Amino acid sequence: MEVGFYGRPAGAYPATHPIAHHHKIQPIMKKFNINDCVKVKLTSQGKAVLQQQLAERVQRWNCENRCPYQSRPKDANGYIKFQMWELMHIFGNDFYNGCQIPFETTVLIEDKDLEDDGSWKAKIAR
Repeated sequence: MEVGFYGRPAGAYPATHPIAHHHKIQPIMKKFNINDCVKVKLTSQGKAVLQQQLAERVQRWNCENRCPYQSRPKDANGYIKFQMWELMHIFGNDFYNGCQIPFETTVLIEDKDLEDDGSWKAKIAR
């Protein structure tokens, strides 16, 4: 017997019910280039990691007053913008099971930076 939505037998819902075919819908996948920007809200742990990274860069490059990445302006809602690869580079070692997360788990991505994958289409299997 084919199992449908919520473990009920397939066809348990009338065909007109909104979730009658829900289990047969494939998701729409989106492409995202890691060179594009995302926004995150840093936690106190994330702020400390970012300051440490900045101090290391200043020392390594000997560029105290002219070092790139010296300041990261926050937007009106407290989010800071990073390129995705840079976010992974800066905070990658600080993510593990049970860690003090360096930024809140909601990451903002602009619609313009997402494009349809093309290999997945939202369609009901018939």
